[in-house]
Amino acid sequence: DHWTDKPYYAGHYSTNNDSWFNLFSAGGLDFIVLSFEYDRYGSTILQWADDVLATNQNRRVIVAIHNAGSDATPVDFSAQGQAIYDELKVNTNFFLMLAGHRFGNDGEGSRSDTSNGHTTRTYVSDYQGRTNGGDGLMRLMRFSPSNNLVTITTYSPWTGKYETDADSQMSFSYNMQPNGAGVAPTPWVAIATNTGVAPGTNTAMWAGLQTSKTYEWYAKVTDSAGTTASTPIQSFTTGSVGFTLPLLGNSDTLVSLPLVRPQTDSDTVASASGNNITTVGTWTPGQFFYTAGVQTNTYYARFLTGASAGRIFPIVTNTATTLVVTSPYGSAASIAPGDQLSIEPYWTLGTVFPNGSGINISPTTGNRNTEILVPDSVTGGINLSSTAIYYFNAGLWKQVGKGNTSFNDVILPPNTHFVVRHNVGTNTTLSIGGLVVSVPLAVPLRTSSTNRQDNAIGLARPVTVTLDASQLVSSGAFAASPFPGTRTDELLTFDNTVAQKNKSASAIYYYWSSAWRRVGSGSLDVGPTPVFTPGTGLIIRKNTNAVSPTWLTTPTW
Repeated sequence: DHWTDKPYYAGHYSTNNDSWFNLFSAGGLDFIVLSFEYDRYGSTILQWADDVLATNQNRRVIVAIHNAGSDATPVDFSAQGQAIYDELKVNTNFFLMLAGHRFGNDGEGSRSDTSNGHTTRTYVSDYQGRTNGGDGLMRLMRFSPSNNLVTITTYSPWTGKYETDADSQMSFSYNMQPNGAGVAPTPWVAIATNTGVAPGTNTAMWAGLQTSKTYEWYAKVTDSAGTTASTPIQSFTTGSVGFTLPLLGNSDTLVSLPLVRPQTDSDTVASASGNNITTVGTWTPGQFFYTAGVQTNTYYARFLTGASAGRIFPIVTNTATTLVVTSPYGSAASIAPGDQLSIEPYWTLGTVFPNGSGINISPTTGNRNTEILVPDSVTGGINLSSTAIYYFNAGLWKQVGKGNTSFNDVILPPNTHFVVRHNVGTNTTLSIGGLVVSVPLAVPLRTSSTNRQDNAIGLARPVTVTLDASQLVSSGAFAASPFPGTRTDELLTFDNTVAQKNKSASAIYYYWSSAWRRVGSGSLDVGPTPVFTPGTGLIIRKNTNAVSPTWLTTPTW
């Protein structure tokens, strides 16, 4: 019963779980892992294995047994290894057998067997006879469908080193194309071309990566004489990263979210008209429409390429092939066929602070230990009050003045900030896990034709960004000042290490005479100051202006 609720668990032999099978999919490939108990290979269990594979003919078969044979190359099959191979080799999807048990000859071995043109490979790895029980040595197998290649390495997380001898580091060709042998692999695509580079390290940005995906890359260098050289093929797997931020007791903390939630889907634009974006792929109608208690996410489309790269368009609803969006940039006209987009869910109160984690839970509606204050993003002017106050009580996020209604799904928009106000002396820590945005960020800034305008900002970057690297001025989003005493636009920062509520700005920055300056620091160039630190909030105070600009900032790593 321990395994029955696991999505990968598919069944077992007889009355116990000594022999079992799992199902999983990765990288567009479907697998079945069939595991045999030690020294069990009689006709009954082999018939069970045949029956299991007969119902999973479209899955790629990996067999795991305790003792397949000797730790030498080629492996000398044990009785169990030979019996299982002989029985299952008629299955053309049976390509791999893994085993351990034998370690008298350093614990590694392999063999390759072909039957009717179909090859099955066997690998033995057992390190218990090594020093320290093998220092945790483990086999890592990387499947590359684009190259029809499986690469095997042997790594110790204890020593942090790989074994690189012939029995520990190897690869084999294996057809992973959906239509069988002879299908051309996925072509390589250039992600960047850098010219005139100096000797040493060079970098390129790879936009549009998806979460939990494995990618491969290599670099090709050509010198002035036309001589070329290429690096070995490298691979990496994307995933989530973590972030923590201390929240002081009896204090306000301006919080931004430097990570985003994993994308739900990605697609390519087929056409765009008004607020309708038609895509190449298809969805379930209404899939991205929020319905309380049913579909609890609210989504936006982030553009990865094209003239709208970095821009975020809130999704109102969708048909099978069309996204209906709104545009905070005034127009969606810059979207063009071929543009790549990612569909991502907003952070919410319930996903940033699940079950009230990271804050002080309020005992009653009138005794609020922690409040979340959301800045006003609609009203004109400066020094704006919060537009809503939330607190966590009795298992729900609630809004002041709204009774016991749940506000768990209230969105916390990207590239802005909110205030965590602790009304008690207990410090807490905000902890989130998410993904890094590796494409430009396009942050719309509000202005007023009659007054100065505050914008609550939080840069969705997990690394510190200086004023010079922020591209605020170069993007046209931040206007230079004519004189230090006549400041046009201002950037206000706040000190989260000081315990205080209703904080005043700890520093005010402006741009004058081709450099960043700080109020009170004279003509000192403060451009190298690391103002945009992960998780902190700021205010950009725009001067009176009829035009609302967009701050476009690209990654600096």
